[in-house]
Amino acid sequence: MDGGGGAGGTALGGPCQLSSRPRHRVFARGTAPPKGGSHSPLLATGALYALNRDWLFALEAEQTFYPSQSVEAWRSGAAVFNSVALTDPVLQTSRYSLQQSQTQTQVMVHRRLQGHWFVIGEPMLRSQSFRRFAFAAGPDHALNPSPDQSVEETTAEAVLNLGLALKSQRVAGAPTHYSLRVSAGLPVWRRVENTSQPTVSFNSVKGYDLGIEARYSWAVLDDVHLGGSGKWGRLRRSYQQTTNGSGAAVELPSSKLDGWSAGVEVLWKL
Repeated sequence: MDGGGGAGGTALGGPCQLSSRPRHRVFARGTAPPKGGSHSPLLATGALYALNRDWLFALEAEQTFYPSQSVEAWRSGAAVFNSVALTDPVLQTSRYSLQQSQTQTQVMVHRRLQGHWFVIGEPMLRSQSFRRFAFAAGPDHALNPSPDQSVEETTAEAVLNLGLALKSQRVAGAPTHYSLRVSAGLPVWRRVENTSQPTVSFNSVKGYDLGIEARYSWAVLDDVHLGGSGKWGRLRRSYQQTTNGSGAAVELPSSKLDGWSAGVEVLWKL
């Protein structure tokens, strides 16, 4: 990127995989959280500006759309569940989908350390929603869920990230462009709501984010580059417990979300 100017970019057509252990309300103690996965296209856009030689400012946004579905199996960690001796640990199955698009917006500040190395800091806003449906009882019918049941859960959160970045900066007039970024973050605000408990919301911010992102591109015109990018991320959130309107305990187990994306990107000098 040229000093005082701006560079924009769009990543298109890259497959995005979210291999996740989604958040959910526990049916009963002794059940193991299910694992679910979702694949979808990912659209990433952004812009990078030079405030001066040592300070850079960036805006980035990501959005998934048309997510795939997967089947989850809910398993018991004990040989007996609900007074039923189990011959199979599967208590029930359900289908899972990131029902709505996952969106993520980042406002990033870069401070040059030396050469092409920068320290980065950013607030990040993230929201996502998933849906479970098509519930079916396991072989022993220790649980008998309604097949018409549908449960939706929505999460919104703000995360503060810090990290290091290696950037070549310039696009216009440069034969290649590269960037490598490593970051870690802590949530500072979070709200989780589930339709199975409409009067309850969870707001614990215990957990962390980790992320690695890399890109490399070649000039196809004097001020336009074509290349590829890849990203890996890990989110961990801790167990929470609260009470509903009737005073009954409601739990939100610890959650794990691992995701990766890879695709083609176009960069240009504005």
